[in-house]
Amino acid sequence: MIKPVFEAVYKRLTATIPVTSLLSSGTNGVCLNVADENAAMPFLVFRMGSPGSIRYVLGTEYTEDMVVQFIAVTQGALADITALNILKAVEDAFVTKLPLGVGNEMAALKVSSVELMTDPDREDGAIVWEAILSMEFVTHT
Repeated sequence: MIKPVFEAVYKRLTATIPVTSLLSSGTNGVCLNVADENAAMPFLVFRMGSPGSIRYVLGTEYTEDMVVQFIAVTQGALADITALNILKAVEDAFVTKLPLGVGNEMAALKVSSVELMTDPDREDGAIVWEAILSMEFVTHT
C-alpha cells in the first residue's frame, strides 16, 4: 500500500512542469522506489528516506513526519548540472507550495544538502551522475 504522502508527492511531481521538462520521459520519468532497468535518463526516483514517527495528539488525530529521498539520475554532457537542476525544481515544488492534499500539511523541510556523485555500481564503464536530496514532510491528520 502506498502512503497518502507518497501519492501526493507523485501527483505534485508529475504536475510540475519545471521538474518533468528536465526528465527524458516527462511524467514517465518519475519513479517510486526504483526505475526500470532500461529507463531513459535523466529520470527521478523518490522513496522513503527513513521511517517517520507518529505522535498522537487527540484521540484519532496525529502528526506524522516522513523523510522522502529524491534521486536524480543523469548521463551525458552537463549531466551533473542537469541532476542539480532537477533537484532544485523538486525543492521549489514543495518547500513553498503546500498543501499537498494529505490531511493538514504543516511543513515540507529540506533535511540535507544535495549530494552529487557518480554511480559507483556501474559495470559498463558509463559515467552516470546521481544527485540526492532528502526532504521531511510533516502532516497532521
